[in-house]
Amino acid sequence: MKNSLFLLTLTFVFLLSSVGHSEEELDLSRGLSYPELEVTPRASDRLYMEAKEERNHRFSNHGAMLVSSLATLVAAFSSQDSPSDSSNKDIVDNNDWATQVGYAIGGGWLITNVLLMSKYEPYRAGYSKIKGLAQGTKREVLSRERIAEEALYDPARLGTKLLWFSTITNLAAAGYMMGYGNEDVKVYSAIAALVSLAPVFFPYRWIDVANQHKLYKKKIYGPVAGLTLLRTGFAKKPEPGLGLMFSF
Repeated sequence: MKNSLFLLTLTFVFLLSSVGHSEEELDLSRGLSYPELEVTPRASDRLYMEAKEERNHRFSNHGAMLVSSLATLVAAFSSQDSPSDSSNKDIVDNNDWATQVGYAIGGGWLITNVLLMSKYEPYRAGYSKIKGLAQGTKREVLSRERIAEEALYDPARLGTKLLWFSTITNLAAAGYMMGYGNEDVKVYSAIAALVSLAPVFFPYRWIDVANQHKLYKKKIYGPVAGLTLLRTGFAKKPEPGLGLMFSF
């Protein structure tokens, strides 16, 4: 009888603890959130703000790339029929090739950025995609915010590729012209080589906007380190230590 009563008591205690744990887990799951919904401003809000001002930022967004391509074109113009040694046929031919390369690369990047500036409006297109989406449930709001984040990140990825490809090609063209042109060509080519780095120091606004949004999310959901007391060893005595806390 005593054994049965003891077993019954243990079973009752086990059931109570299980219920307590399940309620605790349930409350924990209810408390979970998503960085897309906690960041301020949200991706959809930032997308709306950028869409309104997108056309006002066209020249500042593409300015560094335009200046870089124009510098290469000026160097190519100065290089035309200006070899370092007009009596050497190989140098004359290489100078002609370098000039054509300068025109092709400088002109190509100029046309590319003019077309992007006039036709490519990723924020306006992204906002038009999300503004009609439903926002009734948390799932729908989360889907909307994630699509908005994609609209912020996609132009940044494109801008990063264009930035480095432009820098490398303009720098190579300037170096090629510098190798076979006369003294004036070398000066213009050196300037073009220096200006080809402008997009690295003054990148597309797309890249800055995406990085800012990522920084806002990181500040909210990043780990926080601090000093705390830890129980270590067999005695389980409190000892000073470094704790890392994740806010989720």
